Amino acid sequence: GDYVSMWRHVVDRVRAKGATNVKWVWNPIVKVGESTPMELMFPGENYVDWTGLDGYNWGATRSWGWQSYTDIFASSVPVLKKLAPTKPWMLAEVGCAQGTKNQQALWVTDTFTKANRDGAKAVVWFQFNKETDWRLTSSSYTIAAVKKLVSSGLYTSTPMASILSATSVGKTLVVRTVR
Repeated sequence: GDYVSMWRHVVDRVRAKGATNVKWVWNPIVKVGESTPMELMFPGENYVDWTGLDGYNWGATRSWGWQSYTDIFASSVPVLKKLAPTKPWMLAEVGCAQGTKNQQALWVTDTFTKANRDGAKAVVWFQFNKETDWRLTSSSYTIAAVKKLVSSGLYTSTPMASILSATSVGKTLVVRTVR
C-alpha cells in the first residue's frame, strides 16, 4: 500500500541523487496479536540493505508478564529471513525490564545467544530509563552477563567500556556478532 510506495519512492530519490552513504534498514516491531503482517509492509529486497526487528520483554510492567526471546521473536524471525534471505538482519531495538535479582541478566544471555544462533548480525539495546529501567548498567548481574558475552568472542561492542561504566541515561549499545 501507501507505506511500501512511500519507502520505495524515498529510496529511489536518494539513489537517483547518487548518495552512497545511506544504508536502508527496514525494521518492524515483532508480530503482536493482530498486527499487520510483515509481508504486506515489506518494500522488497532491492529496497533494503538490512532488516531488523524491534521487540521488548516488559516483564511485570505489563499484564502478559515475563517473555523469553522465543516468546517475543520466534514467530517473526523466520518471516523476516524469508522476506530478505540475502540481507543481514539484526535486533534493531531490544530491551528487557529489570525483573528480580538476575532475571534481566539471564534474559540478556539467552536473547543474545539465540539471536546469534538465528543469524543476527547486530543487536541494538534500548539503553534508557524510560517506561521502565531498560539499562544494562542498572544491574551488576547484567553488567557481568554482557561482559561475559563480549569476552566469549561471539560479540563485539560499540562502545562497551563507556556503556558498562556509564550511569547516565540516553545511550544506545550496539553489539555486533563477530563471526
